Amino acid sequence: MSKVLQIENLGKSYQIGEYGGIGVQNQNENIDALQNVSFEVNRGEVVGIIGKNGAGKSTLLKLLSQITMPTAGIIRAKGKIASLLEVGTGMHPDLTGRENVFLNGAILGMSKAEIKSKFDEIVRFSGCEAFIDTPIKRYSSGMKVRLGFSVAAFLDSEIIIIDEVLAVGDAEFQSKAIQKILEITADGAKTILFVSHNMASVKSLCNRCLLLEKGKLIYDGDIDKAISRYMGYDTQMSDRNKVWITGSAPGNADYKLRAARIVAKGKTFEEPLSTSDSIAIEVEIESVQKAERLDITFQLMSEAGDFLAATSTFQISDSELKANKEGNMTLFSCLIPANIFNQSTYRINCLLLENRKTVVHRFDDLFKLGFTAAGRNPESWMGQAKSHFLPHLNWNITVK
Repeated sequence: MSKVLQIENLGKSYQIGEYGGIGVQNQNENIDALQNVSFEVNRGEVVGIIGKNGAGKSTLLKLLSQITMPTAGIIRAKGKIASLLEVGTGMHPDLTGRENVFLNGAILGMSKAEIKSKFDEIVRFSGCEAFIDTPIKRYSSGMKVRLGFSVAAFLDSEIIIIDEVLAVGDAEFQSKAIQKILEITADGAKTILFVSHNMASVKSLCNRCLLLEKGKLIYDGDIDKAISRYMGYDTQMSDRNKVWITGSAPGNADYKLRAARIVAKGKTFEEPLSTSDSIAIEVEIESVQKAERLDITFQLMSEAGDFLAATSTFQISDSELKANKEGNMTLFSCLIPANIFNQSTYRINCLLLENRKTVVHRFDDLFKLGFTAAGRNPESWMGQAKSHFLPHLNWNITVK
C-alpha cells in the first residue's frame, strides 16, 4: 500500500496568559496541545482517532487540514484533502448552498464541469434540495452538516477528515453517512481519518485506531485494544464512588444526593468494568421533605444520548418502600447481572419522583460507564456485534 500521510514529530503549542499594556508585566505560558506525534497512513485506510476531551484530537485534524500551522514537526500528504470539522467549516455563510458546493470543488482543484456532474448527487444525498439556493447562514446545524458531509464524500478528494461534527446530524442521516463512508472506502481509493466519542461508530467504520492522551499518541493499532485502553484511561469513567457533604450535595431544597456509587463485585472503584461484571448502582438520598412515597428511576443512555432502557422502584410495593418515610437517609440499590452490556460506553441519569407522578429532581449524566470485552470476541460467533446490549441468555438443546 502507498502512503498518503506521513506525520513526523508533530507538535502544537498555544500561548495563554494576559497581555498587559505599557508598564504591565505579561504573564504568559505555553500549553502543548500536541507533543511529538508520529504515524503513517496508507491509501484506503479508515483510521479512528479517540481520546477524552482535551487529548488533542481536534488540534491534530486542524493541523492536517492546514487550518492552523504546527509549532514543530512535518506533515507530508499525497492527494487532495477534504475536511468536515466544526459545523460550517469550509463554507462561506453569505453564499448559498449551491455556491458553496462549487466553491469547495474549486478549492479541491476541480473544474466547473466536474463539479456540475456531481452536483445533483450531492444535493440529493444531503436532503437540502429545497434550500440549496438559500444562504448557508440560514441553515440549521444539521443542514450544514448534511451538506458539508455530502460535499466531502462526493467531490474529488483522496483524503477525508471527519471530526465529531457528525453527531449533530439526525439519526437517519448519521446512518446514511456511515453507509456512505463504508461505500467510498470499499475500493481502497479514499482514505479517512475519523474522530468520534462514539465507540460503536469507530468499531463499525475503522480498521485501525489511534489513541491520544494529553497531546501524546499513546497507542496505534487494533481497534478493540485501543478502545479498552481508552476506557481505562478515561477518568470520567473511573469515577464510580461519589460522596458529597451536606453543603455541596446536588439536589433541591427537599432532597439531596449524598452519595452515588457503581459497585462491581471483587473490584475496586478504579478498576475498569468488564462485560462479565455484575454491578450495583447505588444512590443515597437525604430527604428533608417527607413524601408519601419517593421513587428512583435510572435511565440508561448511549454515549450519543439515545435512550436505551430504564428501571424504577415503581415496581416495588408501598410497604417495601416504608423505610423511606421513617428516616431522612435512604439507600437505593439496583442490581444488574453480568453479561448484559456490550463493549461500549453508557451514561446513566437518575430521576427522583414523588408519589409516583411528579419528577422533583433529575441528575443527568450521574455516571459515564465504559465496559471492556470479556472472554471470546463476540464478532467471532455473531458476525458483527454492534448492538448496545450483548446478553448471555439461557439455552435448552434437545436432540430428537
